[in-house]
Amino acid sequence: MLQTVRKMDGGNQSGVSKFLLLGLSEHPEQQWVLFWIFLSMYLVMVVGNVSIILAIGSDSRLHTLMDFFLANFSFTDLFFVTNTIPKMLVNLQSQNKAISYTVSYSDTALLPGLLGNPGQPPPSHNGI
Repeated sequence: MLQTVRKMDGGNQSGVSKFLLLGLSEHPEQQWVLFWIFLSMYLVMVVGNVSIILAIGSDSRLHTLMDFFLANFSFTDLFFVTNTIPKMLVNLQSQNKAISYTVSYSDTALLPGLLGNPGQPPPSHNGI
């Protein structure tokens, strides 16, 4: 539980509600080039990962454990790039470079949750 404690000494009572994303370049002509480069990389990643998932799901010879993990890895990679790159592409083209605190917090909480919290050891299955 997150709890905010405020002093009532008459100081600054403002809080952070948005983050400003500066981007990779301030020049509009470079932003167009970066936009097309990242868009083409994003589309290649999406098409590649979806192709792997569909190929493994449709061919019965590809139902081994290694292929199962490859399909899960492709799904995880697809989730990561779909979560981050479209927002970056929008910010490259828009004048509003701000992202709200709640969106930033949800991204920060959601991505490690998908990985399974690597900071903690796995639970013990020794019957205790």
